[in-house]
Amino acid sequence: MRGDVMIDINKIKEEIDKYEHLIREDRIARGLPPERPEKFLPVTISVILCEKLAHLYPIFVKYTKLTYDSQTLIPFDVSYFDKYRDIIDLLSLTVNTECLIYNAGIKGAINTIEEVNEALSKGDLDKDPIKVATKLYLCLSIIGSNPPTIDCAYDYKSDMSFYEQIKPYKEEYERLKTDEALFNAEVEKYRKRYDEIKHLL
Repeated sequence: MRGDVMIDINKIKEEIDKYEHLIREDRIARGLPPERPEKFLPVTISVILCEKLAHLYPIFVKYTKLTYDSQTLIPFDVSYFDKYRDIIDLLSLTVNTECLIYNAGIKGAINTIEEVNEALSKGDLDKDPIKVATKLYLCLSIIGSNPPTIDCAYDYKSDMSFYEQIKPYKEEYERLKTDEALFNAEVEKYRKRYDEIKHLL
């Protein structure tokens, strides 16, 4: 049994290597470096930015339910999301996996709603509302009802205790939460860095 599991893991690794190779080839073909720029957004800022996206969750829930219950494609004024796009872009380069996954769920839900609008504008009657609702439900399951907390900074591989690891992150989190000017200055610094490398993404 253990051997079978190891074979499966090896196959998965082979698939990952294959797709990573294809991604690198695609990037080179598009005139980009083979590797994406390294992620740089710190966990403390990432958590606070995720909090700023949190109220989108009930909107997605309501839209998903309306789509499923009515079994029709529902238009949505996606300009509402414009004020969040900078946050979503920045979070795509967070160093924290939990925040990265949360952001991917948010982005996926917005993209799905935009696809519905596009289908409606083109008169595409083949788009299945139930499939749309299912796709949104998957995004909701990724997002979860609450955004990541600063506890997501914990690294189980570290020899330090949970408290020892999280303490400096919590202190930085509280400092940024209570000083809006400082937080905005930090975000602007990372936004400039993002603007410098976004053409390489």
